[in-house]
Amino acid sequence: MCDTSALDTIEFGQETSVRDIWAGDAQAVRVAVRSRPLSAHEKLAEASDCIKISFNNQIKLGSKYFTFDAVYDWTRSQSSIYNECISKLVTSCFDGFNATVLAYGQTGSGKTFTMGSTSVGNVLDEEQGIIPRAIRQIFEEIAERKRKEPGL
Repeated sequence: MCDTSALDTIEFGQETSVRDIWAGDAQAVRVAVRSRPLSAHEKLAEASDCIKISFNNQIKLGSKYFTFDAVYDWTRSQSSIYNECISKLVTSCFDGFNATVLAYGQTGSGKTFTMGSTSVGNVLDEEQGIIPRAIRQIFEEIAERKRKEPGL
């Protein structure tokens, strides 16, 4: 049994000049894919992980290959995904750029976990997703700019 809900897609829209992870490519939209681990229910049902991740930003689903701007497996930490894909987007907003992060996937694919839209009070720091990290970064950036320029 192959469960395709283990695939979670995140799209990143941003100007290329403010992000080194995507340097050298003039596209305005980036797509990163993150697969999640099998759930307890899936393990009990003896489901197998049908997504194979290659080293060149490709995933193999069945006999088909799909290429993305970035591909992450379930072992990648929330903080590393945030630092590689989101942090510079947030910073660039203070420089006048627009940025959008969109999580897309079927029910159970890991969107809530990746975005972190559950209650932050009972989630460990290392498990916090994109939204609480972005909010924290925004307020830290505001405080830093106020410190550097007290009239702001």
